[in-house]
Amino acid sequence: MTTWQDIKPTLKFDPAERVNIEKLAELSALRISNNISPTVLARQIGVSSAVLNSWENLGEIPTPESLSRYEQGLRQLLNWK
Repeated sequence: MTTWQDIKPTLKFDPAERVNIEKLAELSALRISNNISPTVLARQIGVSSAVLNSWENLGEIPTPESLSRYEQGLRQLLNWK
């Protein structure tokens, strides 16, 4: 299985995008490790599964605001404060 650490050095993004991508990778790994489906998280944060999939597969780089929604939705599903 290819990991973020394998892919990271090969990507060419500006520094601001790289920060967002690294945060997304952490959040996505947390979602997966806690067996939260993309559909459940997408519903929680008010986006379609297709949008969430696009973010997680780097088809579209989420904005900082979108990442914040992702993180808050994930925290709610994990019952974190």
